[in-house]
Amino acid sequence: MQSAEFVTAAHAQRSMSTVTEHIGLFPLGTVLFPGAYLPLHIFEHRYRRLVAECIETDQPFGINLFDEGDLHLIGCTARVRGILRHYDDGRLDIVVVGQRRYLLQAIEDASKPYIVGTIEYYDDRPDSTINPELYRRCVELYNTVVERVFPDHERFQLPLDTI
Repeated sequence: MQSAEFVTAAHAQRSMSTVTEHIGLFPLGTVLFPGAYLPLHIFEHRYRRLVAECIETDQPFGINLFDEGDLHLIGCTARVRGILRHYDDGRLDIVVVGQRRYLLQAIEDASKPYIVGTIEYYDDRPDSTINPELYRRCVELYNTVVERVFPDHERFQLPLDTI
């Protein structure tokens, strides 16, 4: 894991929330961003339970990058947007959408079969700027991929006029 000192220095340009929350974590070899959709194949029993609890309570879970044995401290909440397929053996194909970034503060005791972490939300500073032309091009490319992958692609496409 990254040291708190490194995270504090690297994210000094962020607006931190003062509220902490406990959330189930799903470490992955990928990064989820707010507003982005991610298809997931859920096969491990502990993550089946996590996803089932999140669907039942309409709560998000957290996705943190797990890379070369390290769980990165910056993550993004994920809300289940749809169940694409439910297999007879309990596996699921789902689509999640990223909601809000957070900083992982601590890992909780193992009271659940999956990892539970204490998180603190953070947002980019409101005075940061985005190149609207670059944003539009990225959204167009993303929507093209979604259109080719999902039969009901309208559900997963991002609007071109929102930054």
